[in-house]
Amino acid sequence: MARPTYSLRCLVLRRTKLGESDVIVTLLAQDGSQVRAVAKGARKPTSSFSSRLELFCVCDLLLVSGKSLDIVKEARLVESNDHLRGDLELMEAASPVVEILDRTTQVGLEDGRLFDMACAALRSLRDSVDPDVLTAAHLLKTLAVLGFRPRFDLCVGCGTAVDLGSAGRYLAFSLVDGGLVCPACRSQHETVLLPHDVVSWSQALLFATFAEVGTFRIPPAVVLDVLRFLQMWVRQHLGVKLKSLDYLIVMSA
Repeated sequence: MARPTYSLRCLVLRRTKLGESDVIVTLLAQDGSQVRAVAKGARKPTSSFSSRLELFCVCDLLLVSGKSLDIVKEARLVESNDHLRGDLELMEAASPVVEILDRTTQVGLEDGRLFDMACAALRSLRDSVDPDVLTAAHLLKTLAVLGFRPRFDLCVGCGTAVDLGSAGRYLAFSLVDGGLVCPACRSQHETVLLPHDVVSWSQALLFATFAEVGTFRIPPAVVLDVLRFLQMWVRQHLGVKLKSLDYLIVMSA
């Protein structure tokens, strides 16, 4: 009996070598779920898959259902995003965008916002004033969709609204409880101190569009501190270590 086939628009999150010429591709489907499939012969220079299943590519695929991994039968390139692979700075900024999705999405767990945000972020990196700022914005937005949004607008202890405009130079933040802590509640929570600029810019990145984020001019030291905050947040709430984010922080320091 012939195995069923299905069509899929997807973003390539990761490529893993298999045997002498095959590749396992980890994909983010348009519905936000993760799919893993084998592209046979994809590492051969003459393969039609070689340029269509590169990291960051958006493709329309025809797949055959398999017992453990599906098999790619046809691939049509929708967006190559070759500007990312041809520029080291852009590649460094784009890598955390796909790695967090590789580490957090699951088979059968759908949320189309993840696909749309990732594609928009990768597309916007070309024209961004500071690619690292756009990376930080995507991570914050993705965390919010996944249910791990940091709260910069109220105290997580008592729920009192926090006015960032009148806040001091440093604000108490609880990584465990997920947000800012007012002075009255600070003794009841384990907190770290975040610079005001890190909190205010993180809040702005969380709600701005990628087009707006691409025009932001944030001091490099503040961008680095925002990335370090995200590094701590991801480890605390997702329990994963994003190697590409760690690398980006080292290169930006």
